[in-house]
Amino acid sequence: MPSVIGSANPKVILYLPNPPEVDAGFDMTKPDITQLIAANGNHWRKILTIFAKLTCGQQNWKTYRDTLLLQHHEMICFDDCLYTSKLAEQSADVWHLVAGKASWQRLGFNPQDFTALEQQLGHKKDQQQRVFYHRQLILIPYPDYRQLPNQLIEQLKVLMAKL
Repeated sequence: MPSVIGSANPKVILYLPNPPEVDAGFDMTKPDITQLIAANGNHWRKILTIFAKLTCGQQNWKTYRDTLLLQHHEMICFDDCLYTSKLAEQSADVWHLVAGKASWQRLGFNPQDFTALEQQLGHKKDQQQRVFYHRQLILIPYPDYRQLPNQLIEQLKVLMAKL
């Protein structure tokens, strides 16, 4: 079972509770996205699509997902602690996206200790708050279309561009 998939010097790290199924010869540092989706189905296609939408910049997210995602700037981590590397420790530009309440709890984060995205955007506080942040650490919903729709993805991209 992999503990990380993707770049060893990421700019964006997505934390998930469960790794995908991969063959013994699967290259964790330069993963074949098509192979990863084929081996793990629609669930992982959704995760990788949402991650691509968050990190593609101005590029087409489909092309980015299939050709560049996890190759140079992104990592998915399944460890019980925040990932650090020599580059990550020196860079304030590394984003940590902790996905889903199970990951929040596993890593010891309480949303009450963070600022809600809705507050940053000037929205009224309500029970639908799903994104919390403190500097480069963002607690996000699990990457599923219902929990992390395109509108919320766009708001996250704006937040990441501002901080």
